[in-house]
Amino acid sequence: SVAAAHMELANFCNRYLCAENAKNFDLKKIPSFNEFPRILIESLLDALKYGSTDAHLLFPRLLQIIENNPSCLQVFEEKVSKMPCWLFIGWIDQMVALLDKPEAKAVQCIIEKIALTYPNAIIYAFHLSSGSYKFSNSKSDSSNKKFVDKIKAILEKETLITDFVTALDHLSAPSVIFKDYVNELVQ
Repeated sequence: SVAAAHMELANFCNRYLCAENAKNFDLKKIPSFNEFPRILIESLLDALKYGSTDAHLLFPRLLQIIENNPSCLQVFEEKVSKMPCWLFIGWIDQMVALLDKPEAKAVQCIIEKIALTYPNAIIYAFHLSSGSYKFSNSKSDSSNKKFVDKIKAILEKETLITDFVTALDHLSAPSVIFKDYVNELVQ
């Protein structure tokens, strides 16, 4: 099948990239070795598009490749922008956890599409992660903070879901909520 062919090429590139990282490989043996990260990204995303479950499981490897090879970010963004965002819903928790990290740029287009198309799928994971985001004053962190604020604004339109997530927070620590309520009454 087409998905299997793309997976075979992705696995080939991945094997050599892993061997290179382990320093078990002489780069001079393959003249086009510098293209392997890009080919891996393209092949893995194509395999995912054609329904490969193996490709779905290797999605975090794509993020690692982009982190190690920033020049591949544009290829990743172009391919992902043409794919249905529901393909990435299974990795929401991992993607929203990256939003205050330097590699956030890689997943921002996916997160935004999911927030606009399937807000129910992302709101709880985003709510949990956004409480622990830490941004510095650097340019990339400023950009990431703006993006997080943009997603927050999109998700705040879903008032019923926001109320439900808030209610879930109350369930997770009822003693703390009760203590805060009593302190509020005393004051």
